[in-house]
Amino acid sequence: MDVINVNLALEKRLLAKRRSVMIAAMLIITAVVFFTYLKRDAIYAQMNAWLLIPKPERFTELYFSDHTNLPKRVSAGDRMRFSFVIVNHEGNARSYGYSVHLIGAENVDPIVVRDVTDVASEESKEVQVGFDVPERFETGEVVVQLTDMSQQIHFWINKPE
Repeated sequence: MDVINVNLALEKRLLAKRRSVMIAAMLIITAVVFFTYLKRDAIYAQMNAWLLIPKPERFTELYFSDHTNLPKRVSAGDRMRFSFVIVNHEGNARSYGYSVHLIGAENVDPIVVRDVTDVASEESKEVQVGFDVPERFETGEVVVQLTDMSQQIHFWINKPE
């Protein structure tokens, strides 16, 4: 009987210790969470200083609006039309200078269009382009270039056979 009472007493003490440890752990966790909440701005600033917070990527998209229907065959003197899209992911509104070149036409200034367009942040703008194909045209590459960036797109055109 005494052995049973001693075992019960030991179990009660052990349970009391476990309860005390659990309560202490819960209090510590609560204090850490509360402290973190109070100091979240300072913690975020320090993590940012250590470069642990990812920075958004800044970039510009440039592509043809309908790449499957770009002109392929054009005659000298024809009006050629196509469009391209600029998408601004730079984080602020931007003015984009662009130029359109026709490379391969003899005795012709390769720049056929030069202009500027404004695009708001996280917006896109479709730019319509049209120009007359020069008289001495055989085969050429049409290049759209963002003038203040090293970004360009192109396609080829030929005269009809």
